[in-house]
Amino acid sequence: MRRLLLELGALGMLLASFLTIPRPVPHIVTGAVWMALTAAHVARRRRIYRAFLRSDRHRRRIAASTALIGCAVLVVVSGFVQWAGPDSISAAAIPWHAASSMVLILLAVSHAARRLRRIRQPRAAVDRHHHGSSMVDVS
Repeated sequence: MRRLLLELGALGMLLASFLTIPRPVPHIVTGAVWMALTAAHVARRRRIYRAFLRSDRHRRRIAASTALIGCAVLVVVSGFVQWAGPDSISAAAIPWHAASSMVLILLAVSHAARRLRRIRQPRAAVDRHHHGSSMVDVS
């Protein structure tokens, strides 16, 4: 249940951050809460990410995780530069922050939907997957 709350909390804060774009302070606050929830989510899954890196079977999931994390880093860095940087650099960060934010939202919604499907799978199906059966699609 905690996994589900963390997943939905991070997604909810990402969407809330998007909805607060016209108001800088709420946008920054929701973005900071989203960063904290996302960091907690990634930290809880360290073991899984290490297993991905040791296996050739998970190339698609490695690519998806890398894209999601890379996009999240780009959103945070470009947002910080946009907020704290000098005017000339700040203006250059706006299109990067906007585009990477839209891509991040799409990737995060897709990621959350796949995770929710896996969380809701019967335990036997999850166990078959972890023991090498290809009967369960975990993409």
